Amino acid sequence: RAEINDQRTIEVTAAIKAVEGMRPGTIGISWHYGHWAYGSSDVEVDGQVIRGDPRRSAGTCPNPVMAVDPILKDVCLTDSVGGSASFFDTMVSVEAV
Repeated sequence: RAEINDQRTIEVTAAIKAVEGMRPGTIGISWHYGHWAYGSSDVEVDGQVIRGDPRRSAGTCPNPVMAVDPILKDVCLTDSVGGSASFFDTMVSVEAV
């Protein structure tokens, strides 16, 4: 569970699969739907509400639990070379639900 910059709380829940060869103490997660933007939520543009499509938010997006950039404070850490999320630097805990 994480709070994103517009004060919404996002639940990040996903099924897991333990596989041989994965280093103990690490997890891997893919980005697949689970968005809170990109058309998944209602937005207001010039006073008109554009309805979101809930199917776009049905998957898992790990961004809300990424380590936050200590300077910008509103985005996750990024890889300064490639520009992608620096997901190697985020510590998480895994709980059974």
